[in-house]
Amino acid sequence: MIAGKVPTELLLDVREAAAARKLPELLIKLDRFDKSLAAEDVKARYRDVLSGGDPRIGHRIFYEKAEVSCVRCHRINWLGGMVGPDLTEVGTRQSRDQILESILDPNKVIAPGYESILLFLKDGDVVGGVLKSENEASITLRTPTDDTVTIAKDKVRTRKKDLSAMPQNAPRISLAAS
Repeated sequence: MIAGKVPTELLLDVREAAAARKLPELLIKLDRFDKSLAAEDVKARYRDVLSGGDPRIGHRIFYEKAEVSCVRCHRINWLGGMVGPDLTEVGTRQSRDQILESILDPNKVIAPGYESILLFLKDGDVVGGVLKSENEASITLRTPTDDTVTIAKDKVRTRKKDLSAMPQNAPRISLAAS
């Protein structure tokens, strides 16, 4: 891996096999490999996940892994939440690199129609959610609990863009443990 001689399709397998062995010399080499990646490119440490893969394992991670809870906000083929974009055909709309970037830095590009805002109301309450519609009189949001709330604009003191509801710095999930 350090010499660049491992095919991209095998990088993830080799990385996980080396880590699982827990041999000090392998762990040192794995650490050296990680440090050799460009520090300014957050995607560099994860490029090994862009090739290969097992759709069954990906399915289990999406639907069952509590660490990432993808299904809570996203849906595939009508199963899952509606707070985030439908991912049914995401591979036809975005490259693997764009998908990886969306996972690692969800605030860099937010899909149209999924921008989150905070409304600071005149009565002191704060309401947040994904902007679903807006007209001259009201603002309609989908809240994190998947409810729809309509607020009269005359009750809003200020509004502010909010961060994506998707977790920043998602944990690296071990496929071997799935």
